[in-house]
Amino acid sequence: MWFVYILACADGSLYIGETHDVRKRLARHNDGIAAAHTAKHRPVRLVYTERYDTRAECIARERQLKRWTRAKKEALIAGSRSPRLDMHERSLDVVGNARNSDAIDPRRRQDVDRWFEDSKILPR
Repeated sequence: MWFVYILACADGSLYIGETHDVRKRLARHNDGIAAAHTAKHRPVRLVYTERYDTRAECIARERQLKRWTRAKKEALIAGSRSPRLDMHERSLDVVGNARNSDAIDPRRRQDVDRWFEDSKILPR
């Protein structure tokens, strides 16, 4: 199982990456050893994930998201929020006034919620 993820950095920037272990990758970003951008803008918080069966699908989606405008990324994040994540994401001041969200498969949204529950990673 592979994941595309979006991180909110301390300076307000967004970082997009892919991994097979989100928990471990998030820890590496916060330790400053995963990517130069996140190392300079710590701490980072996980604000969005999508699950894929193959790495090729995951990389294709990561590349697509990296080409999007910030407004479009914020709309995707805003549209994916579950009630449990809502307060956390508002505290990040990442979602801004995004009103429209891209269509997201509801099954992926459920997968994200289930992943949070299974991995015991809860927002602050």
